[in-house]
Amino acid sequence: MLQHPPTRADLGEAHRLAGLAAYFAQRADDAERHFLAYLRIDLDGRLDAALYPPDVLAFFNDVASRHAAELRALRPRPKERAWWLTLLPPFGQLQNGDRATAYVLGGLLGSALAVNLFTYARLRSWCSNPSGPAGGSLICNVGGEHRPEAARMRSYNIASGIAVIVLYAYGVYDGVAGYRRRTRAQAIEPFAALSSDGVGVGVGSTF
Repeated sequence: MLQHPPTRADLGEAHRLAGLAAYFAQRADDAERHFLAYLRIDLDGRLDAALYPPDVLAFFNDVASRHAAELRALRPRPKERAWWLTLLPPFGQLQNGDRATAYVLGGLLGSALAVNLFTYARLRSWCSNPSGPAGGSLICNVGGEHRPEAARMRSYNIASGIAVIVLYAYGVYDGVAGYRRRTRAQAIEPFAALSSDGVGVGVGSTF
């Protein structure tokens, strides 16, 4: 009969149960060794206060507190963040994890840019001076047959250009704000630990 190898979760649970058994057998060294092995596998591992007496909870938390530096070092380092992506919305929002904002902003910015480019291309095909003000210095071909359409198209071009600028500026502002907020959150991590000597609190830094 084929047997599957134990998973990391199975190994962690085995060490947790072995630690409990060793503690209740008054073998503190073995209990600490098994609890530490359990925490190395499950960095957020805890004992349920509703299931175990306070003394074993205090012992477990004391082990976690004394080895806190080692356990923090085992956590995956956060993905490197590129500040220059904040200048390229919606990629800055995606990097910050603000996916809903990224999709909405990307859709609006892309649509406005598409309208701006389309209207500019039509104006260039119709007029010899597409950058002139609407209805003013537009000089359109074939005796000005496209002059009314060009004036309207120029209005769309200006409006979409303004929309692109406003959306881009907002995207950069939002991206920079999110980048700073998440960078500060990663740099300082508060923690609390309960041990047999009391409660300890502090902060951990990520560099």
